[in-house]
Amino acid sequence: MPTLNIELVEPEIPQNTGNISRTCAATGSRLHIVKPMGFTIDDKKLKRAGLDYWHLLDITYYENLAEFFKKNAGPFFYFTTKGTHIYSDIDYPDGAYLVFGKETAGLPEELLHEHPESCVRLPMLDDDAARSLNLSNTVAVGVYEVLRQWEFPALRTAGHLTAVFKESHVGTNTLYVGENMCGKQYRCLILDSQENIEYFFSADGIERRGWLVTNKKLRAREECLCNTQALLHTS
Repeated sequence: MPTLNIELVEPEIPQNTGNISRTCAATGSRLHIVKPMGFTIDDKKLKRAGLDYWHLLDITYYENLAEFFKKNAGPFFYFTTKGTHIYSDIDYPDGAYLVFGKETAGLPEELLHEHPESCVRLPMLDDDAARSLNLSNTVAVGVYEVLRQWEFPALRTAGHLTAVFKESHVGTNTLYVGENMCGKQYRCLILDSQENIEYFFSADGIERRGWLVTNKKLRAREECLCNTQALLHTS
């Protein structure tokens, strides 16, 4: 599988780095962070943005840019508003490094002057008021352009819908039977009993049971089905 590397130079906003970490984890990209950072690695905002993807993340920290360049050979592509090449016009090879600067100042200009042929830009409105895009959004655009060129290696390219229900009636009882595109079976039996409605839900042999009490049967039936479908989404 080809390797894509994302480098953040002195990131300042934990939510951005958390979002970028999630993007890297979900795409199998390696994340490199050059210190100093504007937050600590145990920052709650950082972890909240990354959710539960941290165990999938391959991340390396460096004390400064000199250490990073000493330990990594490139090739490097510098994402900057000062670039003269459009990011999608570049052919990214296996092992490419997409390099991004801090939110307030971007990448050091001396670095850009040394590598003008490797400086790339995302097109934006021709108005000086449109200074830049959000860092995490820019990283996501860059990552998926590279993966698109590589034809999304080892990534899941198809999902599946949740269950589609068929409704049938037995007396005052209503039975919903569903099956999703992967063949997983679902059943929901709603039992009407005067002002009470009881439902049974099962998926893969696991039954769940609950009560809804109301004076409005129709509304209760709709709420019951809604709750059952919520269970489908979380099962």
